[in-house]
Amino acid sequence: MPAIRQLFMVGMAAFALAACGSRTSSEPVFDSANLNDNVAAIRAVAHDADLILVAKVKAVSTLTLAPSGVAENRQAVHYDVVNILRGFYNQPEIDVDHLLVAGSRQTAPGGGLSALLFSPGKTLILMIRRDDIFYEDGNENFSAIPYSAQNEKALLYNM
Repeated sequence: MPAIRQLFMVGMAAFALAACGSRTSSEPVFDSANLNDNVAAIRAVAHDADLILVAKVKAVSTLTLAPSGVAENRQAVHYDVVNILRGFYNQPEIDVDHLLVAGSRQTAPGGGLSALLFSPGKTLILMIRRDDIFYEDGNENFSAIPYSAQNEKALLYNM
């Protein structure tokens, strides 16, 4: 095969891989298929966040409202701050109001926050916004993801 044609074919293959969103072997990836399938959404949530931190769930408030419908409903979680990844926060603890949307990744089937993510002792990466004096998540699916060194590395790479 002539060298110019071979170079063209290699270039086209590289373009096709990039267009399909294929990852290179050196690109950090999240530790779950669900997170890897939603990199664009996670990137958007991280972009909109005022504060990104690693925090350990200390307590989850009692659910008093049903998931959002006509009105927006939230459930508060009290965290111990482990590490700040982006933004400024100088307290050892933080309270975050999490959006409740039926059928979302963060909401349990019966309403309230999912115990799979929000149980005391769980460590999460939070991507949150400040609303006056309150901190809240801006996305019902990817504002809180399980902490792992691999997830932290992938998130920092994709911010």
